[in-house]
Amino acid sequence: MAAFGVELPIALVFSAPSVAGLAAGIASARVLTPEPEIDLSVLGDLSVLGLSDAEHAQPGGLEQPTAALRPDITLDADIWPAPGATATDPAAWRQLFLTGGTGYFGAHLLAELQSRTQATIHCLVRAATPQAALERLRAAQRRYLPQRPLDESRIRAVPGDLTQPRFGLDEAAFGALADAADAIFHAGASVNFAYSYRTLKPANVDACQHLFRLAVRGRLAAVHFISTVNIFSSPRLAGRASIPESEDISALPSVIGGYAQSRWVAEGIVGLARARGIPVSIYRPGIIGGDSGSGVSNENDALCRLFKGCVQLGVMPQLSSQLNIVTADYAAAGTVALALNAASLGGTYHLVNSEPSLLGGLFGHLRSYGYRLKTTDYGDWQASIEAAGPANALYPLLPIIAHLSVGEATGLKYPHFGGAGAARFLHPLGIECPLIGGELVGRYLDGMVESGFLPVPGASP
Repeated sequence: MAAFGVELPIALVFSAPSVAGLAAGIASARVLTPEPEIDLSVLGDLSVLGLSDAEHAQPGGLEQPTAALRPDITLDADIWPAPGATATDPAAWRQLFLTGGTGYFGAHLLAELQSRTQATIHCLVRAATPQAALERLRAAQRRYLPQRPLDESRIRAVPGDLTQPRFGLDEAAFGALADAADAIFHAGASVNFAYSYRTLKPANVDACQHLFRLAVRGRLAAVHFISTVNIFSSPRLAGRASIPESEDISALPSVIGGYAQSRWVAEGIVGLARARGIPVSIYRPGIIGGDSGSGVSNENDALCRLFKGCVQLGVMPQLSSQLNIVTADYAAAGTVALALNAASLGGTYHLVNSEPSLLGGLFGHLRSYGYRLKTTDYGDWQASIEAAGPANALYPLLPIIAHLSVGEATGLKYPHFGGAGAARFLHPLGIECPLIGGELVGRYLDGMVESGFLPVPGASP
C-alpha cells in the first residue's frame, strides 16, 4: 500500500476480507512515516512489536488492552441455577452435550468421552440436517483419528450454530437438550490467529450466553470449558518465571491476538457464571500438537504452518524462543480424566508440557528429517516470508511472528505455565504429556508427508 501512502496491518486483510472492509481500513490507516528507534528496555512500547499506535487502536490490531475488552464480560441477568440445584455426579452421567466435535481437538475429546464413559453424546455441528451433521463427525474422525472409530450408537448429531440464539435450535429442541444433558463440554470455537477479536466474538464470546442458559435450563449441568494458555500472551509478562493456574486473569494489562482476546473475555464470563453458582471447570491446554500415536496433526495450526513455511522458503531462523506444546491425545485424556473426578469440579487446570520446546530445536528436527534448510537471522526470515506473500504458509501469521520478535530482541523468555493442580489428579493415573523430541516430531513429519502437506525431503519442487 506504499503507492497510496498508507500502511495496513496484515491481520486486517484476513479479518476483513472484502472490498468494504479493506476500504474502511484504508480510510483509517496512517500515513507512512519512518519507523521510530526501538527502545528494548520498554516492553510496554508497541514499537517493540513492530506495531504502530494506529494499528493498536484498530479493531484488527494485534494487541488490545483488557480495559477495552472488559465491557463485553456480561451474563444475561436471568441466567441463574434453580435454588438448591446440584450437578450430576460423573459416575451417573448418561447423556452429555459436546460442542466442537468436528474440530481437531474436539474430535479427540469426543473419542476420549466415548472411551471413558458409556454416555450418549449429543454433538452440536454446523449443518442443515442431522444426517449432514453426522457425516461431518464421521469425516473428522476419518481425518484426525482413523485408529479410533466412532460408536455411532451413542452419538446424537445436532445440527446448529454457535453464533445463533439457542445455538440455532428452536425452543422445544433447546429445552429437550437442556433436560437431557448431565454435563456440557464446550470445545467449540472459531480458531484463527489472523482474525480480529470482533470477527471471532460471535462464536467465541456471544455463544457463552446460550451455553450457560442451557446449563441452568433443565437440570443443572456442569460446564467443562476449553480455553487456552494463549490468554497469557502479553509481552508485558516476558521475564516472569511461571504463571500458575490460579493467576488472576482480570489483572492482565493486555492480550495479544483476536483469538486469545476472545478466550480472555469468555473466561471473564465464566467467572460471572461461577459467582452465580454454576459449576464450571476451565481447561487451558498448551499449543496442541499432533497425536502421539498416529502422528496425525491439525495441518492448519500454527506449528504445522511453521514447518511448512520454512520448507517452502528453504530457510529456518535462529531462534531462542520456546513454545509449550502438548499432544492432542494427552490434552483430551487429561480433560476427560479431570472431568470424571468429582473432586476436581470448579477448578482451573493447565494441561501443559513439563518441558517447553525450543523453536530452534523444532526447526532443527526439520533438517534432521532431510530437508535442506539454510539458517538465517530472525529479521531476514521475517522479510523472506513477507517477500513470498500469501503463497507461503506463514504469511497469515506475520503479526504473531512480529510478536515473537519481542523475546528474540530482548532475550527475555516467556513464562512457564504451572500445572500443579492438574498434575495432582493426573499423575496418579499415569496421564503425562510426552516430551516433544526428535522421535515424536519425526512421527508428525511422517504424517504430514503421507498426507501431502509436506513434500518428501529431497524431492523436486
